Amino acid sequence: MSSSLSRTLSSRLRAPAVAIRMLSAALLIGVLGAGEARATPAEGIHNIKHVVMIMQENRSFDSYFGTYPGARGIPAGVCVPDPVNGGCVTPFHSSSDRSYGGPHGVKAAIADVNGGKMDGFVAQAESGSKCTTTNPSCSSCGLVEGEAAEAAEGCSVMGYHDAREIPNYWTYAQNFALQDNMFESSASWSLPEHQYLVSAWSARCPTGDEAALDCTNSLEPVLPGNDWNGPIVPGKATYAWTDLTYLMAKAKVSWRYYVYEGAEPDCASDEAVQCKAVKQGPKTPGIWNPLADFTDVKQDGQLGNIQSLNSFNTSVHETGSCGLPNVSWIDPNIKVSEHPPSRVSDGQAYVTTLVNSIMKSPCWGSTAIFLSWDDWGGFYDHVSPPQVDVNGYGPRVPGLVISPYAKTGFIDHQQLSHDAYLKFIENDFLEGSRLNPATDGRPDARPDVREEAPGLGDIANDFNFNQTPRPPILLPTHPEPGPASKPPGPSPPTLTAGAATALTQTTATLHGSVDPEGATVSDCHFDYGTTTAYGQSAPCTPAPGSGTSPVEVSAALTALTPNSTYHVRLVASNAAGPSRGPDRSFLTQESLPELGRCVKTPAEGIEKTHNGRYTDAGCTAASAGASGEYEWAPGAARPGLRLSGAASLLETTNHFQLSCTAQKGSGEFTGPRSATVRLTFTGCESAAKAPCQSEAAPSGEVVSTVLAGRLGFIKNRINAGKALISAGLSLGASAPEAVVAMLECGQGLSGTGTPLMLDGSAIAAIVSEDRMVASNTIKFTAAGAQQKPEGFEGTAMNEVLQTSLGGGAFEQTSLTLKSTLTSEEPLEIKATP
Repeated sequence: MSSSLSRTLSSRLRAPAVAIRMLSAALLIGVLGAGEARATPAEGIHNIKHVVMIMQENRSFDSYFGTYPGARGIPAGVCVPDPVNGGCVTPFHSSSDRSYGGPHGVKAAIADVNGGKMDGFVAQAESGSKCTTTNPSCSSCGLVEGEAAEAAEGCSVMGYHDAREIPNYWTYAQNFALQDNMFESSASWSLPEHQYLVSAWSARCPTGDEAALDCTNSLEPVLPGNDWNGPIVPGKATYAWTDLTYLMAKAKVSWRYYVYEGAEPDCASDEAVQCKAVKQGPKTPGIWNPLADFTDVKQDGQLGNIQSLNSFNTSVHETGSCGLPNVSWIDPNIKVSEHPPSRVSDGQAYVTTLVNSIMKSPCWGSTAIFLSWDDWGGFYDHVSPPQVDVNGYGPRVPGLVISPYAKTGFIDHQQLSHDAYLKFIENDFLEGSRLNPATDGRPDARPDVREEAPGLGDIANDFNFNQTPRPPILLPTHPEPGPASKPPGPSPPTLTAGAATALTQTTATLHGSVDPEGATVSDCHFDYGTTTAYGQSAPCTPAPGSGTSPVEVSAALTALTPNSTYHVRLVASNAAGPSRGPDRSFLTQESLPELGRCVKTPAEGIEKTHNGRYTDAGCTAASAGASGEYEWAPGAARPGLRLSGAASLLETTNHFQLSCTAQKGSGEFTGPRSATVRLTFTGCESAAKAPCQSEAAPSGEVVSTVLAGRLGFIKNRINAGKALISAGLSLGASAPEAVVAMLECGQGLSGTGTPLMLDGSAIAAIVSEDRMVASNTIKFTAAGAQQKPEGFEGTAMNEVLQTSLGGGAFEQTSLTLKSTLTSEEPLEIKATP
């Protein structure tokens, strides 16, 4: 097609922008299904008791939702090369109920994607139908609207539908959740894709060999018939690797695979465009009925779970309680599959009937319906699929989540594949078990665990389990056309959030990707902060530019607070507006203290928490030969500091000594290892028993000015799980010349009092409301100018070494501290990572 013809076609089909409001087409039912008990929000994902997967055929995301408002749709300026006619073909609105698609096997997937250019669709469609410039089926490409234009097979792959042709699908998107980043699991056709849908893998196995480890990775599995278009031969194919039903059988989770009796709904030849229909039935292996050939289904005696769709109709129409199993797959026939050239309207009517029947049943209040299309069918899509392993992903396909707990009008931008269906089922019913050869008890040779593929999102994000369950929305099976959508144009950037890396106590590196969607990204940054209000931002590196593929971006953060949870989101804007990614969080590392105390290895029966391992070398010689592991609880406590305890001896700068009976104080932490503290000493007197006081303080009370300190934490965890945490604080004046307090003893204050010096350690005297408790009694004696622990009493079960103010041996009982100086050498604990 010439470029001028492309412009003519584009202008001819351009429709005015119309806001889509189609809820009036629905009948709103304001009650849950009869007999369905309402689950409590506390159950989370387990509110879902039934998962129903409805899998249709051969549609790309852009062909159905490429112009859906807010979705990652067709970008502006797309024109796909047409090697037969010359020029290129732009995406156009197709009003036809039939379309022909293109080849959709392994070779076609590679050619369509074309290294991420996403420009091989027209060429493949022309090649697949043997189209030439003299072929009548191609000559009218783009010249005539409607059915004749759609019959031009090479161009129909560039046509898209909207609410005018598929109003019910758009209504489901408006009222439930639409997934605009859903990729088919394998870059191939229906048979391997349906194998992935039940087993998260596709392989070839020797016929009749039931050894799972004998199967080898392949996107060209053994066919169920003698040739591509021949009748099905029971037992011809053997699929011996492990599928999801094996895990469900072990966990006693019920399932059914419902087969719609009729003609086979896909071409048996993966590179063909059209083919002869092949008969299928509930017990007949086929490309849409793979479980019949899985050996574990037979070994578990569950072949009877593959049933006719009539059984689904019977189960869903039971009264009083839901008759559906926990997990259901539903397989269409050719007429209702939407596989070209079947009518789109027939498929929509069939799907609507299935959804309505669930909504009208007792099952609705506890059901999640996953509606998708197995592969892209050769239709145009502009997003290059991620390469998670040698098999996929394949191009994007539409995905919808319909449930009373689904978020309303939510567009899920997470990276997803049909493997996410299995992940959801495993998390809901199987306690997170995976199809993992290392853990599932039936190992096979699959190359990876697809449910844990890098970047795979969680479909649970499409639900709000705290909301009141939504009422059904019953739609007509043959609805009136909806309004026209806005033709393709710029879309806001598409964002993917990554995990933070390079985490330390104070630094982190944020990651994500930004797809500019063909428009220059004018702003890209990461919001971050300790709450979801964020408050700070860091620019993306590099700038995403204006391309049509994801660009990896990052930002390095510094000056973070240790042991703190940070919230982060990626934000980017282009001419179409801003996009804001989901909130993610990370935790900075804890910070080891430099001063504090050693704690011996917990006694038997106490849970260990190894924030760091320290031997005798971690303590000074004053620890008197103790051995074993020493544990620290690093990181700063939160504000709300208070002090308790007493010092028996204080000393002024001129070495005038006084004794006090107690100390108390308050303050706040100013960093991971420091504190600002104000102390008050009570019951203070000189050696001559004269009461001492500082200015404006009651008799016998000395109030200090602000002191600086360096803080260390120790955490002991007992079996009951209660954390008992103490701390060590080295105290000193905030500056060398600072006066801690002015005091006088035995006389009124005259302003000529003696300055007080305070420089030493305060141990087990600092308490934070939510991080520490101090209720210990520790006895020390002095031996050879060394401090030696004599005994320990209290709520913790650890022997503790610690120092007094200025050094010495002491006894701490409750909040009273009595000290006798025996050494000028304080016991200082230094921790190293």
